[in-house]
Amino acid sequence: MCHHGFKLLFKADRIRASARSLSRGQSFPTSGFSGQFLSNFGIVTSGEVLKMIAKMPNKSSPLDVLPTSLLKSCADIFSPITAHLSNLCFDQGQFPTKFKLAQVLPLLKKPGADRSFSYRPISNLSTISKLIERLVLSRLGSHLLSSGNFNSLQSAYWTRHSIYKSIYVCLFHYSQND
Repeated sequence: MCHHGFKLLFKADRIRASARSLSRGQSFPTSGFSGQFLSNFGIVTSGEVLKMIAKMPNKSSPLDVLPTSLLKSCADIFSPITAHLSNLCFDQGQFPTKFKLAQVLPLLKKPGADRSFSYRPISNLSTISKLIERLVLSRLGSHLLSSGNFNSLQSAYWTRHSIYKSIYVCLFHYSQND
């Protein structure tokens, strides 16, 4: 192995050691779940749905029965209905089959690459499906963050956190050990 190969292996070992030192004091579950169980999602209010509708972008899905702009302009009428539908879904533990449908579109990843492997599927759900999904996420997210099973270095699907934060933390600790 050349000099550069040894140098690269040495750096990789130092990065691994740095990552291990970052995880000290973190509680990683080794067996089973710890914390409180999520027994219900709580009641969805029309006010909560109203706020979510206001934050939604104006794009509509081809699966929508009515355009998002109409939903937003009549949000005071549709929010109690959506809240009631969401509460039924949460209480019964079922998501209506109609809302499980999506329009799947292939999106080209890299132009010029081998086209047979360069597509990723994009699923367009109906606006109501997205609303209910966000209501679930708001409840599930707060439960996960409050449990002892969530790692503070987790970056995926966590608001205001990205892989860049994790990379920065690793690089910072790596530079401190030089």
